[in-house]
Amino acid sequence: MQQIAKSSDSKVARDFIAGVTQYGQMAQFVRGHVAVQCWHANEHESEAMWRRYSRVGEGIAVKSTFERLGSAIKCDPDIHVFAGLVKYIDYSKDKIPPHNMLLPIMHKRISYKHEQEVRVVLFSERFMKNDETLSEAGIDIDLDVETLVEAIYVAPTTPDWVYELVKKVVARYGAAIEVRRSSLDDQPLW
Repeated sequence: MQQIAKSSDSKVARDFIAGVTQYGQMAQFVRGHVAVQCWHANEHESEAMWRRYSRVGEGIAVKSTFERLGSAIKCDPDIHVFAGLVKYIDYSKDKIPPHNMLLPIMHKRISYKHEQEVRVVLFSERFMKNDETLSEAGIDIDLDVETLVEAIYVAPTTPDWVYELVKKVVARYGAAIEVRRSSLDDQPLW
């Protein structure tokens, strides 16, 4: 997996940017020709993220690392994989640099800074040359789940039966992955 800053060094990126005259057109074109995975980067669980992305007492979160993520994704040789932290900016004052076709994807409004997002971006020369969008074609990704997942966290206030069910599903597929309850259910030390 390459860092996002290196993508402008590739011949594909240079040729692509040379072929698109308007930066806005390039940003719109890129959106239709990439796949994006979004992850939350934090040392600890976030109550706000649980609330935003799951219902009370429902949901799981996957704990991983940037290194595990990079090692777990396996794609065809023509699929390029880039990853990095999203940069949060004030769109009324800050501009996205025009020298890299993936930078618009790696920027977000400052109002979302609490998300602390890591994005994995996948694209292929095949889609750009044929003007075929990913929503039409899709990308096959081999993902080594045991390499990716360090642990699975079950949402706060999840009933015991759901927690046990998640453990059984993990065991059924023979995955050596620890299932944990959310630390938000822990009692504080007094």
